[in-house]
Amino acid sequence: EVTHDLLAADRVTLFIVDDISKQLVCKISKDAAFEGKRIAIGQGIAGYVAQTGDTVNIADAYIDPRFDSKIDQLTGYTTK
Repeated sequence: EVTHDLLAADRVTLFIVDDISKQLVCKISKDAAFEGKRIAIGQGIAGYVAQTGDTVNIADAYIDPRFDSKIDQLTGYTTK
């Protein structure tokens, strides 16, 4: 909640890198059903950040070609 409030974000999700499987693992999410889910490094915007180390600030995820809507489909949430 502190990070959520500090960033004034609608949602905050924390991923950690699993170096063995080369995946991101969701450790904290407002949507408990998503915790523990894995995505490939390089997949979606979070995977891009993990792969490149770049910081990104995206106004509309749905117009960014790196965005992967599969997570929205899984959670029922629409990323902004």
